Amino acid sequence: MLEKLTSSLLDTARSYAVKVRESQKKDREKLIVDPHEFNDPIALKLSWSPNSSGGANFRTGKLSMNSNGEPRIEGTGGMHLFGLVFAGLGSMALLFMVPLFFSQQMEWFARFFVIIPLFVGLAFLLIGSLMIENGFRRFRFERRGLLRDASFASKFISHEQLQELFITKDDMAAIQIVGEKVTSSDGPDYFSFELNLVTKDLSRFTLEDHRDLPSLREDGGRLSRFLEIPLWDGTAGKF
Repeated sequence: MLEKLTSSLLDTARSYAVKVRESQKKDREKLIVDPHEFNDPIALKLSWSPNSSGGANFRTGKLSMNSNGEPRIEGTGGMHLFGLVFAGLGSMALLFMVPLFFSQQMEWFARFFVIIPLFVGLAFLLIGSLMIENGFRRFRFERRGLLRDASFASKFISHEQLQELFITKDDMAAIQIVGEKVTSSDGPDYFSFELNLVTKDLSRFTLEDHRDLPSLREDGGRLSRFLEIPLWDGTAGKF
């Protein structure tokens, strides 16, 4: 009798454990967040879905400190290399196809067969250049606020336009971490995570978006301490 009771209790415990694991797996894949745990009315109104769909399967952004001890977000070496590969392939295609297209020895109807690879090369060059520019694009933080675009191009805009890029510290509410499962067509699925700056009007500005959650959490913690605003980690307890 005692053995049957013990066996029944063990079976019940195993069944409960299996259900808990299955529930945790579903919550993890959906990344369900209970905003009540952050004890803030803004968190209850805030969206806990990704700010933008998709994400990189390698680290594309990192936080570093300048000489004044102020943090900034910039692209990683991997981001720059990825952009250089795209731009390099596009440049090689253009170097080969442009002289061929304008060659006097080529018949006019044959030029149509060159147009498609010509445009593909141009597209690769543009995409690679944008990736490189995005890699050098910086978000610079100061004690009084965030300069949303601190890239090289921002040095050539007017003072009035530059002021519009600032988010003052009084407008900041929190640092948010959210994620999503990304379905890849040429490889295994993976999770990508966003590090967002949340303002009091519920706007969100994505600072990083990639799969390296430990480094993203570390960057979020450092920003939270620097700006003296809370870190709302929607992935806590799931990863």
